[in-house]
Amino acid sequence: MIDTVERFQTNHQTIPYFEDVRPLTEGSFSKDGCWMLSKSQCLTVDQQPYYNDVGLGLDWIVDLYTKTTLKMIYTNPIERSKTSEEYLWLQTVSPTIMTFGLDIATFYFSYYLANQEWSTLVLTSILSVSCVLLLLIYVALFRPYLKFLRVQHIHTLALLRLAPDDIRYMEISDKIIGED
Repeated sequence: MIDTVERFQTNHQTIPYFEDVRPLTEGSFSKDGCWMLSKSQCLTVDQQPYYNDVGLGLDWIVDLYTKTTLKMIYTNPIERSKTSEEYLWLQTVSPTIMTFGLDIATFYFSYYLANQEWSTLVLTSILSVSCVLLLLIYVALFRPYLKFLRVQHIHTLALLRLAPDDIRYMEISDKIIGED
């Protein structure tokens, strides 16, 4: 049980920051502190003593759930009863309210994960199409030009080999180049 609670707490703490989930976890999801679809399932100030716990948000509920569960685990089995404060709190908050809040957070997480996968697919597609276009531009435009330059360079070297030795080994003074 302790390992399960610790795993639950760790998983909850590793949920990434999403703008749509923050109000749920901070307790500002709605003005009355309820995030249930059916408002009849919400705890009200008049009905439940646990309204203040639920109104503070999912982070607070998960933290209290963890603490309450650990407290019950470390309580002597003889002293545990179904009328204890911890047991009543778990029975009231855990099965519906906390589970539904976690379902909402999971929905938003899945929604943003799907959007992230879609955007990654789109960006990868754009990048791959751009790379293919660059390759085609290189093959169609620059490669023939570079081939032409290579041929011209070979012809120039061949002409220089045929030139007389005076022209082939001619040195040009920097002074002459600077005057032009």
